[in-house]
Amino acid sequence: MRLILATLIVLAGIGVALAAPKLANQTIMTYSPGHGTQVEYYDKQGGTWLWYPGNKVVLPGRWKTERGNICFGYTPNSYNPVTGHSGAGWECQPLKIFESVVVERAAGDVFGLAKRAKPPFSLTKRRTSIEALSKRLK
Repeated sequence: MRLILATLIVLAGIGVALAAPKLANQTIMTYSPGHGTQVEYYDKQGGTWLWYPGNKVVLPGRWKTERGNICFGYTPNSYNPVTGHSGAGWECQPLKIFESVVVERAAGDVFGLAKRAKPPFSLTKRRTSIEALSKRLK
């Protein structure tokens, strides 16, 4: 019985470890009714840059996965209007919930968010695609 439990614990850890490579060096678009469309670049070192609807800045932050959760930490003056979380502390959610709102992903920093202080243009909450946003850059 202990061997089975130990095996399950190891396998659960592997699942979390496997999630990180799926996010690293990816531009990920999510959509949810509360936030609308969000675009975020995740680097391999745990850095993230968020393009949020209506924001006039690209919000730098951090990301990590642990125990089946994905966690985000942003700047001290940041505020999540959906959850009410503010400040630089970590805010975590189950990876399964996060994956349920991912609508598209692309390799690399498609919009150069890691090098921008301001987004390319104002993002609306309306559901869109990486391709549609890319066309607006041209």
